[in-house]
Amino acid sequence: MATKTKKTARTTIIVLILNLVISVTFYIVGVGFAFAKEKDARAQGIFEEKIRKISPVKRSVYLTEGIFIKTMASAGSAKDATSESSASNVSMNSIRHLYKAKEGFERIVFDFNGRAVPKMYAYVSNEDKKLYLDFFNTSVNSNIASLGKGHFVKNLLFYPIEDDLLSVEVEFKRSLNFEIFYLDNPGRLVVDVKI
Repeated sequence: MATKTKKTARTTIIVLILNLVISVTFYIVGVGFAFAKEKDARAQGIFEEKIRKISPVKRSVYLTEGIFIKTMASAGSAKDATSESSASNVSMNSIRHLYKAKEGFERIVFDFNGRAVPKMYAYVSNEDKKLYLDFFNTSVNSNIASLGKGHFVKNLLFYPIEDDLLSVEVEFKRSLNFEIFYLDNPGRLVVDVKI
């Protein structure tokens, strides 16, 4: 009987040790995986990136990179703005630009058919020399004209992802500084770029 008890005790100890080893292994692998994901996110600069709210006024504050958001349409009351931005599909009617040599910047204006700019997200990447814009509840007017030759703008591409999601990519000739703001009645998104 004593031998059976010793075998059972040894088996129990071995099982406990194996469980401990397995638990420690999973913990180390889990921490390593989490560390690798965090390291990847840090390499991409996601933790350091500040998300900025797009202003309804020009502030003359230019940034080289960043994430920008506009959370809801703003024209009229909050109730009107919310219903306009979420219930109807806004259309981007035109894009225009103007280079102001005296001030040293090029202005790009996205015109919408609604009273306000729709909910949107923007990402400026100087490394890619691009501005990425995503407009929610927005379509592009099929008659929209080409931007033409810009001072800093190299190319402009539209990607209608779904019926209510429009992605726009603006490629620049060089790395620049950006200011993004919006105006209401009618809705306009303004992007000023300069050296």
